[in-house]
Amino acid sequence: MTSSTYVFAMVCSNEALQYVSYPTAVLAKSCKMIPTMIMGFLVERRNYSIQQWIAAFLISIGIASFNLLRLQDKQDESEERNGVSDQHWKGMCLLCASLCLDGFLGSFQGMLKSRGRSPTANETMFCVNCYAFTLMLPMSIASGQFNEGIQLLKDDQSLVSIVLLQNAIVAVGQIFIFLTITWYSSLVCTTITTTRKFFTILFSVLYFGHRFNIWQWVSVCMVFGGLYLSIVDRGEHEPAVEKQKKTD
Repeated sequence: MTSSTYVFAMVCSNEALQYVSYPTAVLAKSCKMIPTMIMGFLVERRNYSIQQWIAAFLISIGIASFNLLRLQDKQDESEERNGVSDQHWKGMCLLCASLCLDGFLGSFQGMLKSRGRSPTANETMFCVNCYAFTLMLPMSIASGQFNEGIQLLKDDQSLVSIVLLQNAIVAVGQIFIFLTITWYSSLVCTTITTTRKFFTILFSVLYFGHRFNIWQWVSVCMVFGGLYLSIVDRGEHEPAVEKQKKTD
């Protein structure tokens, strides 16, 4: 189930790009923390504090509004150029499905940790990717994309080294992702993966000397405020957890 939600969340996101612009997809995925917490509450019966909910909404709204202000013009131009406005609803449905699957993914990852011997980060990474491969291989063959990809690599041999390098980098990155899930939680991992794009954009804009308007600065403050609440809440609950472990 973990591998299925992992695969189909990516499939929905990629398919949605046929009907909506990339900035729209970025805005939707900026809110991934909220479905992760909702599904964690419904599926795992996990309780979140008021501070965690406020932090999630502040981070999500801050990132979404920051991206919206930065990409609004590009979004309008992209939709006009691609002519996808008449089927916009299909893309939005796919993005909603992707967000729901992201939420289930976080819950299933949490359930893996609570059953018997908790798998290590490398074990989880290996199994999830193996199952994902068994799911994606028949799908890619049935759609014809497998043969197209192989033929593309045959036609351009230089792509082989690029693909291998890309997979090596992704593999190293995944190790840290699964370590975060194993050592902390799927919500912490979602917080990191969601905010890293924001910091990349923020540092890039500051490095190249672009100026923010007042609403962009408000968005930045909302994100940092949400992160601060998340860190404070974690600091308040960790001592209680450690005390309970020692009592047990």
